[in-house]
Amino acid sequence: MSSQARCPKCGQIDMVLKVSALHSGGVSSTEYEVIVPIQLGSKITPVSSKRVGVSQTELSKKLAPPPKLEPKGYAVYNDTERVLKTLATLAVCLGFVLAIWGQCANLATLGGQGLLQLILGIALVGCGGAYIYFVTSRREKQAMAVLMPRWKRAIARWNQLYYCARDDGVFIPGQNRFVPVDQMTDFLYEK
Repeated sequence: MSSQARCPKCGQIDMVLKVSALHSGGVSSTEYEVIVPIQLGSKITPVSSKRVGVSQTELSKKLAPPPKLEPKGYAVYNDTERVLKTLATLAVCLGFVLAIWGQCANLATLGGQGLLQLILGIALVGCGGAYIYFVTSRREKQAMAVLMPRWKRAIARWNQLYYCARDDGVFIPGQNRFVPVDQMTDFLYEK
């Protein structure tokens, strides 16, 4: 270990380790087999099932890298959420269409005017739904364009961090600054 990884608080190197190594070393997974007796009619048959257990130390949790930021005020949707949002918008649109259809059900007495109302209603509802969808998507992209560089900088700083077990804090070698573990996230996002 180089002299640059010396803890700025205690001046020692004997209990200093890289944060990324401590974090990944504190996560373990175990695969195990469970045998469950299942009754099929009058016969009991053992059935095997493989399981995986994951455990993580408290220190590893505290030293975890910063999670990706999401824009405040509006959610960043994954593909499933986008599909559900689109289906919900379509359901609302269909509801409006059915309501308009009910108003225009007697097309024979209204003539061409009823059909025109129906077409205009469908067009307005469709345009409104599309507007809501695209405005939300544009806001998400703008927010991510601002927040993603901040997160990338925090990850880059996290990759430089060392942990001193003696003083329970983190530091970046070459900087004369020591930060307690519970303040690590604030330290990573500082300008």
